[in-house]
Amino acid sequence: PKGAQGIKYNRKMFVMFYKGKPEEGKLGGIIVQLSPDRVTELIGNGEVEPYDPGTGKAMKDRVLLPFGTEDKWIEYCLESRDYISSK
Repeated sequence: PKGAQGIKYNRKMFVMFYKGKPEEGKLGGIIVQLSPDRVTELIGNGEVEPYDPGTGKAMKDRVLLPFGTEDKWIEYCLESRDYISSK
């Protein structure tokens, strides 16, 4: 299938699967959408990685949870769904 694979809520994609770019040393994982303040907090804590879609600039409302952090994926997916549903 074409396009991003992920999870939608009311037709809005809030979780995307990311296959990574091994040639650039980037691991795959999932990308979740959160509030910009929450993104800043989580990146500052080192819990997640910034997500750069290839523009050279990290997105303000999305973070990458790489493979190896699967134990936190459900928690962040639920938080992301709650964020999207409140918009």
